[in-house]
Amino acid sequence: MKSLKPTLSLCALLSLAACGPLEDEGPFPGDTLAIQEQEAISPCVAPTAAQCWKMLPTDTNFGGRTTSWNAAHYALRPNSPSKSSLVVMLHGAGSSAGNFYHSTGYATATTSFFASAVNKGYRVVGITHRNSPNIRELCGTNVDCHLPTRRTFITGIVQPGSAVTDMGYYDGIEARLIRLLVTLRDGQDPSGGWGAYLTPSNCTGTRNTAIPCGIVWNKLVVAGHSQGAGHAAVIGKDHLVDTVVMLAGPTDRTPEQTVPSYTLASSGLQTPAGGGNYRGLVHDKDSFVTASTIHWDSSRLNAGAYGKTTTSTADHCGTSPHSCVIESDSFYATWQGFWP
Repeated sequence: MKSLKPTLSLCALLSLAACGPLEDEGPFPGDTLAIQEQEAISPCVAPTAAQCWKMLPTDTNFGGRTTSWNAAHYALRPNSPSKSSLVVMLHGAGSSAGNFYHSTGYATATTSFFASAVNKGYRVVGITHRNSPNIRELCGTNVDCHLPTRRTFITGIVQPGSAVTDMGYYDGIEARLIRLLVTLRDGQDPSGGWGAYLTPSNCTGTRNTAIPCGIVWNKLVVAGHSQGAGHAAVIGKDHLVDTVVMLAGPTDRTPEQTVPSYTLASSGLQTPAGGGNYRGLVHDKDSFVTASTIHWDSSRLNAGAYGKTTTSTADHCGTSPHSCVIESDSFYATWQGFWP
């Protein structure tokens, strides 16, 4: 994997944690509440020489259910992809995939976090999924609660020890990713190569279908912001993936000196340490991240080569440092350095 080459004012590796209410753990500026968004499958603005699709989770036939977590998924494909891996992006608590696709006033569809990966040759999907309530608030001082609660959001299946006990299977990340890929493969973009991320190749959907689908994890680059960064870290812990990318996160820990059991400093990582497999960015003024609790162990992040902090004041970094690292296209070149 290639080294991340900073193009902004970047300093040394910062160990990550979080405290206090998250400033952006609700709908981002310009975003629409998930329960209010009601649109059919449609094209969307894509970077040059690429295509984009926008669809609601209910448009992907996930069991005939209705859901309150129904903001749009996004899928983008270069006209001629040059990378075999798929970038999967996960949003923060109370947010949606639209925050990666555009950010009103700070990035466009052609200069967004999505675009930074598409323009490197990757297929990209943004999955809107249940990611509320805030895990940090749910788990409080019970550090052993974080991992099973995150796994509940990821798998859609309530895990022993989870603070969330009312999870719907089709509101989870895995089921929604499978349904989106099947919809792209069979309907929206049958020549786009989306089936390469499903196994077996002739699978028909999620559980209770004739041929259930699995996910080809080692072909995924999993990225996330804030609470979604923690989900990306847990997926890397539980599965061998191509790369894990974390922005402004992970964000759950209390009290300050306690390290959640999913941290990259723990043992048993399926995605191995070093080699640039874990990458991330945080603003050094982000009040929800401190250096006193180790989430990003330096050996996992290759002694600082891939974990960076920035002192940038571009756009709204001065007032919203937690969100600017994912919203502001002043970070575009840095984002591109995340993609292997």
